Amino acid sequence: MSNTSRVALNGNVSFSRQVFAESMASLESAGVELSAGASATGQRGGYWDYFVQERSDQFWPDSVLNQQQPVFAEPDYLAGGAAIAMHGPYSPRNNAQVQSSPPALLPRSPGMAVDYARQSISARGPHDSRARLATGDLESRYLGEIQGPSAIHVDVMEQTVAEMRQKGSLDAEFAKIKKDSMAMPASFNTASESQNVRKNRYGNVLPIDDTRVVLSHTGVVGSDYINANYIDGWRRERAFIATQAPVPGSIQDFWRMIWEENSSIIVMATREVEMGKVKCHKYWPDEGGVVQCGAVEVSFVSYQDVNTDFGVRKLLLTDMQRTQSREVTQYCLKTWPDQGVPSDPAIVIRLILEVRRENEIARARGDGSGPVVVHCSAGIGRTGTYFAVDIGMQRMDELGTIDVPSVVSFLRAQRAGTVQTLVQYRFIYEALLAYHRTSGRTPGAAGWSAQDNRDSIITDAQRQQLAELAGDDANYVNTDSEYLVRALTQL
Repeated sequence: MSNTSRVALNGNVSFSRQVFAESMASLESAGVELSAGASATGQRGGYWDYFVQERSDQFWPDSVLNQQQPVFAEPDYLAGGAAIAMHGPYSPRNNAQVQSSPPALLPRSPGMAVDYARQSISARGPHDSRARLATGDLESRYLGEIQGPSAIHVDVMEQTVAEMRQKGSLDAEFAKIKKDSMAMPASFNTASESQNVRKNRYGNVLPIDDTRVVLSHTGVVGSDYINANYIDGWRRERAFIATQAPVPGSIQDFWRMIWEENSSIIVMATREVEMGKVKCHKYWPDEGGVVQCGAVEVSFVSYQDVNTDFGVRKLLLTDMQRTQSREVTQYCLKTWPDQGVPSDPAIVIRLILEVRRENEIARARGDGSGPVVVHCSAGIGRTGTYFAVDIGMQRMDELGTIDVPSVVSFLRAQRAGTVQTLVQYRFIYEALLAYHRTSGRTPGAAGWSAQDNRDSIITDAQRQQLAELAGDDANYVNTDSEYLVRALTQL
C-alpha cells in the first residue's frame, strides 16, 4: 500500500465467501495430508483428530447426537487415586459461589485497590451477567482456592513433570481435557447466523455466545458480531480478548473492537502467510500509511525489530467523530509456527513480561487500559498457549504452584478449543519449568541479561514515570522492586 493509499474495508461479500471456501479447503487438505499416516487401527493424526473430530463435535451439535462419543483409554493415574486422579467433567449444576479473600499483597493507592477489587474474579458470583461457563469447582481450582490433584508445588515441579513425561501422563491429561470440553454447556448461535458466517476465518472455530465480545450496534444486522471472546486472566476479569486473525470483511470490526474496548496492546502470534497459506490478512498500515475503518482511522507511527523473534509496531488510533486518539502497540511474533511451538520457551516468557510492562504503563496513564488483544490465525492454539503460560507464571509467583489442566480447562470454558495441539500443551509445562528454573529471571537465550527480572522489568525512568502519572497518589507507591512488580501484576 502506498503512503497515500487507503484501504477500503466495507467487505465484498462474494470475496469473503471465497476466502471462507479457501480456508475450509485448506483445513480439509491439511487434515487429509496429516492423517495419511493413520495406523491400521484407525487412529487419526493429531491435526485431523483436533480439527475434524473434536471441533466438529463442539460446534455442530447435530453431529454429537448422531455419533458415538470417542472413548479414551485412561491410564491408572487418571482413573483413580485421590492423590493423582483428575476431576471429572464440569457440571452445570455445581453453582456454589466462590468466596475468598483478595491476595494479601495489594497496592497502597486507594484508587488502585478499588479498581483491583472491581476486577477480581473471586469477588463475583457464579451467575454473573457475563454468563460464566466455568464456575464452582473448576474456577476454584483455577484460582488455587482448591488444591486439586493436578496442582504441582514448585518444590517438586522438576521431578513431577519428568515422571509425567516418562509415563505419558501429559498426553493423557490433554486427552482428558479434550474429552471433558465436550461436556461443557456452550452455544454458538450468533456466530452461526447467516449474516455472520462470512466473518469467521474457519467455519468450525466459533466464539461461545456467553463470553463473546459484543460490539456496538450500527443499525446493520450483524454489526455487533466479531469472532472474539473475553478471557479472564490471573485474578482479573476480562484481562484478555482472544480473537481470530481478521479476514477482509472483519478488519473494520476488529479496529472498532480495539477502540470500544479501550485496548492499547495487540499480540499477533502469527505471520501473514505460513507454509504457503494465508493465515492473517493485513489489517495495519504500511510505513507512512493510513487505514480508514469507518469512523476510526489507523495511522503508522513506527516499527522496530526487537530481535529475530518479534518486532514492535506503534500505531495511532483516532476516532474521527470525537477527534480522540490513542496509541496502540502491536507485538508481532515471527517464529512461532502454526500448530507448533517456539524453539525456546524464553521467547514467550520475554514477550509476556514485555506486554505486562507496557500494559501497566498504559493503565498508569489512564489511557488504553482495556483487555490485551491476542490473536494467531484461528485464535485458539498459539493464542491459548500464550494465555496459559502467562497465567501459570503469575500463579507460580503468588501461590508457588501450577495447575495446567485447570488453567486450560478454564480457558476452554471461555473460548472453545483453547490450546490446540498436544505439543502446545506440553510446551506450557516446558515454559513454566523454564520460568521456575531461572527463579524469576528470564533466560539469556531470548536476549535478556542475567539481571534479576524483578529489577529489570521496570527501569528507574519508568518507575519515575509511574510516580509522576500517579499524581497525588505518588506517595503511596512502594519503591521496592519486588513489591511493585507483584502489585502491578495483580492489577
